[in-house]
Parts: sequence; C-alpha cells; structure tokens
Amino acid sequence: MVLVGLFSLSSSSLFVLWLLMEVGVVLFMGMIASEVYQSAESGAKFFLAQAFIGVSLLFIFQMGGWESSLKIGGPILSTCMLAKMGIAPFHFWVPNVTKNLSPESLFVLLSFQKLPGMIIFGWGVSFDCHMGKFLAVCGVISGILGHSYKDFNTVLAFSSMVTTVWLLVVSMLDPSLMIFCFLAYSGLLFFTLGALKKNNNMTRANSFGIWGLVLLAGCPGGPVFTMKWLVYCSLVSFGHLGEAVILGVSVVCVVPLYLSLIVNLLLIPKSWWYFESVSFFWVLGLVVMSVSFFWLPVFIC
Repeated sequence: MVLVGLFSLSSSSLFVLWLLMEVGVVLFMGMIASEVYQSAESGAKFFLAQAFIGVSLLFIFQMGGWESSLKIGGPILSTCMLAKMGIAPFHFWVPNVTKNLSPESLFVLLSFQKLPGMIIFGWGVSFDCHMGKFLAVCGVISGILGHSYKDFNTVLAFSSMVTTVWLLVVSMLDPSLMIFCFLAYSGLLFFTLGALKKNNNMTRANSFGIWGLVLLAGCPGGPVFTMKWLVYCSLVSFGHLGEAVILGVSVVCVVPLYLSLIVNLLLIPKSWWYFESVSFFWVLGLVVMSVSFFWLPVFIC
C-alpha cells in the first residue's frame, strides 16, 4: 500500500493514477480480510462503495478522453473523489470500516490510501471561491460530526478528514507543498500509532502516544501546526481570505476531538506513566518529528 502511494507521486498519467487507486482498494481489502474481528458487512460496504465510485470515475474519464475529461466532469469528479476518500458529508462507509481496524490498517487508510485521490483532485479540480469554501465547509462538518462518536479509530478518522481537506485545498494551489504536508502528517501519524499500546479499545496507553496526539491536534511547533501554517500562507498569498477563515473554524472543531482522545487515555489507570512497552524507534521518531518542524515556518514564511 505504501508503495502504491509512492508510485503515484512519480506518475504523470491520469490512467496510471486511477489504476493505482483501484489497486490500493484491492490491497486494502486483503489487509482487512486478514483481520478476523473485522465484520464482513463493513468490508462489503467498503468494497461496494469504492467499486461504484471507481466505475463512476472511469465513466467520467471516458466521456472525453483521459485528460480532456477533467474539464468536463469537474463537479462530478470532486464529489466522487470526496466520497472515495470518505470526507463528510460523503463519509457513509467510514464509521463501520474504521471501528475495528488494526493500527497498521488504520494508518494506511488515513494516509497512503488517499494519496492517489489527492493527486487526481489537484489535477482535475480548479480552485475558485466556491470550491474552496465548499471544501472548507466539508472540513467543518467533519469536525462537528466526529463529536458523536467515542471509538478511538472512528474519532481519529474524522479528525483525519479535516487534515485531508487542508491537503486537498493546497493540492489545487501548490501540489509540491501538498506532498510535503502529506508526508509530514503521515510520518507523525505513523509514529503516534506505533507508540500507542493498543489492546482492543485502547485499554493501555503511554505518554509518548499521548504526546503524538497532542502534535496531531496542532501543537505549535509540531508537523501539523507547520503544515497548516504553510497552507494559510499559501491561501493568503493567493488572496483567499474567506477560505482561510473557514478552515480556521475547522481547526477549532477538530481540536476537541483530540482532547477527548487524550482525556480518555489519561483516565485509564496508570496510562500516563506506562513506558516499558514503547520501543526506542517510536520515541525517537516522535522526538525528531517534534523538533525538526519547530523553526520551519520562520524560515519559509
């Protein structure tokens, strides 16, 4: 799955990106099929949703050729891609699928599974005031709807929707910045999920995993804070102040989601001083992610 996402970074063909996106769906189905506690209904819902959207995209692309069809099906393309990545209000398959995923599958679903779709979105959807505000409102909706769930995986998925909206916005303005922000977010998510000791429903936790959640919430100096700061700079430089304000509201909506996760972990007996099962690799990764991005906004903006 990670290789599929990395291959999409070097692809210059729309057909190859679509093919990689569908290959990623098949590979992810293999991952969740091997998890015995994953319900068959959730897997079937994910596969049917992804297959229907994939066929719809294929129909759009065939309407006027692979490249010219981007101009023909702009609104339809954007709707299909949002549903493909599970962005609210097109998130009908997300809660059931993410609920019982392992940390590895959850990381793939929230990161590299979305990368080909982000690149296609950046290619095929032109940025204007209406599209920018629509995406920003989708981010606000994602942050609000996440408060109705208590499961760790589902809440993390809804908070990831908000981050994905930020990445989609910047993908239409500066694709290279989108790739940088995506890699920064994916790296932090990887080390956070690795540091968290997860037994079924987060029955044990540790200080380093909680610190990773703090960084994901947008702690100043962290990768997510730096990413959103760079997106803000890009929006302001292009004169899109309204979109920047609405995206700021989405941040206000998503921070309580991370705080609820952190509070729930702190309420677990002895969770905040639990160190012994955390390997040096995860700790070093979180430290590097924390320190390396601290001064980056100063030098860039």
